[in-house]
Amino acid sequence: MVDMEMPSAYAQFSRSMMPRKPRHEIYSALCLAKQGKTLFYRDFQHHLHHSSARFRIAPGIKGMVMLVFFLPSFPYDRHNRCQARPLQKSKRKSDV
Repeated sequence: MVDMEMPSAYAQFSRSMMPRKPRHEIYSALCLAKQGKTLFYRDFQHHLHHSSARFRIAPGIKGMVMLVFFLPSFPYDRHNRCQARPLQKSKRKSDV
């Protein structure tokens, strides 16, 4: 993870190279998950406000606990692609 004083500057620079990439994906790719999720939620709310599409039950095997819905007219997936990296251990087994 890079310490960024102005994350928006990094996102704007990245967007200048990838103009079709949605802003929430750029922030998520920069490991700024909170901002990425916020932007995704805003895009989703905007889409819901301006769309008449209805949610559908996702195809596949139904679970016992939950049911999965999707919105066919919404073009983005909801998964964040940036995974947290595991912490590196600073001690060796022999030190313990």
